[in-house]
Amino acid sequence: VLRNHTDELVRLLGREKKMTGIQREFVSMASHEFRTPLAIIDSNAQRLKRRIDKLEPEVVLERVERIRESVERMQYLIHRFLDFSQSQSGEMELEIKSAPLRRLVETVCSHHQSVAKKFKIHADIAELPETAEIDRGLIEQCLSNILSNAIKYSPERNDIYVSGHEDEDFAVISVRDEGVGIPEDEIPKIFNRYFRASTSSGIAGTGIGLNMTEMIVSKHSGKVDVESRVGEGTTVTLKLPIKAKRKKRMSEVQISGELAGVI
Repeated sequence: VLRNHTDELVRLLGREKKMTGIQREFVSMASHEFRTPLAIIDSNAQRLKRRIDKLEPEVVLERVERIRESVERMQYLIHRFLDFSQSQSGEMELEIKSAPLRRLVETVCSHHQSVAKKFKIHADIAELPETAEIDRGLIEQCLSNILSNAIKYSPERNDIYVSGHEDEDFAVISVRDEGVGIPEDEIPKIFNRYFRASTSSGIAGTGIGLNMTEMIVSKHSGKVDVESRVGEGTTVTLKLPIKAKRKKRMSEVQISGELAGVI
């Protein structure tokens, strides 16, 4: 009986440690991933406040819609975390559905352009498949992470290039900047959680965005590639199946990683 009680205590302690780790990851995710939607909300609210008497109704409506979209995105992140924490199996399914991929990329570019005013985001995605079978919320967050990095690590250059095309059964999306770049010997480590390139010194960041992105794209049976040269910039390319190959599940460990970057 004593052994059984001891085993049960050990099991409960292990579960408590695991949940504590997940909660820690959630706090890290919140500070990292809520930053963009909060910036969009703040930017649009400030413009409405400054120019409310001069704005046309359609402009006001557009800004309100951007605020609502950002709030919905934050609600989505919280919803995914709560679903996971309540899951008895410790697993969560990817919500794979047919989604408007091209429009999704356009939306992410538009959101970041509205916040990063000094940058010019050049989008060439006419050859990108119109739709794909993906978890829309997670892929949107992956793209947002990559675009956010491109902006953040390009303090001296203002042009960001987003391109997309179809390659056989895959949708290929690339984000290229002309920023600080990554040393060649550090590129293999770039997907490690909390790893930050030596060239990122002095630039705020957590080192979790690319880790999350690689994990989620991998669960979609896709791939993430990074090419970079110090002082010349970085290109991050996502390769996603247009049609879902099979049903995927994310384990508790994987979800905790997802929470560190987005959920």
